[in-house]
Amino acid sequence: MGEKVFVVMEGYYSARSIEAVYSEDQEASANEYARLIGGDVESYPLNRPVPEDPGMDYFHVEMKHNGSAEVQEDDRLAYSGERHESSAWLRTVKDEGWRRKSYWRLKWNGYALSPEHARRAANELRRQILAGQRPPGVDMGKN
Repeated sequence: MGEKVFVVMEGYYSARSIEAVYSEDQEASANEYARLIGGDVESYPLNRPVPEDPGMDYFHVEMKHNGSAEVQEDDRLAYSGERHESSAWLRTVKDEGWRRKSYWRLKWNGYALSPEHARRAANELRRQILAGQRPPGVDMGKN
């Protein structure tokens, strides 16, 4: 891989645009052009290999004590690392409402086959916690 290109950018936010692209041996020219137009230079690898598809989507699950959950799907390559790796943590949260009740939330992140599969993975950890166990790999924090 090793090769890269230098892209001269100008503008901000939605008005940001590519003004020029330079090869690796023309880095000085890219910097000079960016200086003249008040832009900046970004470098990108050239011909980057396509990463291996993990075969599953990445999900974020936030589950309450009673088992109700919000599931959000992320793209397959949002997080690098082992494709079956997941993380979870449990925290007690104080309600900001007038009752000032405490409740806990379990957050699970990882690869799963479907939203239901992700929900089941988080629910299994919730059931273990409710049974008084400390599931391995779950950050129990300072609850």
